[in-house]
Amino acid sequence: MENTKLPITNLVLEGGGVKGIAYVGALEVLDDLAILEKIENVAGTSAGAITACLIALRYSAEDIKKIVFDLDFNSFEDHKNPLRIATKYGLYAGDAFLEWISNLIAKKDLDSKATFSDFEKAGCRNLKVFATDLYTKDLQEFSAQETPDTIVAEAVRASMSIPLFFKSWRFSNNVPNDHIYVDGGVLLNFPINTF
Repeated sequence: MENTKLPITNLVLEGGGVKGIAYVGALEVLDDLAILEKIENVAGTSAGAITACLIALRYSAEDIKKIVFDLDFNSFEDHKNPLRIATKYGLYAGDAFLEWISNLIAKKDLDSKATFSDFEKAGCRNLKVFATDLYTKDLQEFSAQETPDTIVAEAVRASMSIPLFFKSWRFSNNVPNDHIYVDGGVLLNFPINTF
């Protein structure tokens, strides 16, 4: 019997805060094995959503390594406000992160407010990002299939809204709704069954 392997076309990345840096090494291995180029679908929660977004945009493993190693993670600790913990569930505003991820999207010739539908039309890999909806107490999938008009950068921002650290997120244009979101890892840190 011949040993045939099915190609790996799906990649799911879990959350883990700063541990997300480890994805750099994993992506280099996937690149060396010529697996990364075959990925069609990518999903993630929290830190995994950030890396998934970059992979969807077709940043190379080397590009992602440079992005991560050049990043001052302390720059995301913006507009510190202890009172915000009681009202918005987080100490830091998260605006610096949103600007950072929006700029990385814009560098790929997309509008910084590109939607999941825009990603699909531009030939990006299929992307799914997950966040926790505080109104419904359910996990929300953001994707071209479920929420095509949602701004990708904002969905990633919602997914990485670590409670007590980053304030919760409400979408600026109320798309998909006006609910409040926090880190997807609150309900499902590793959305392995999404594909």
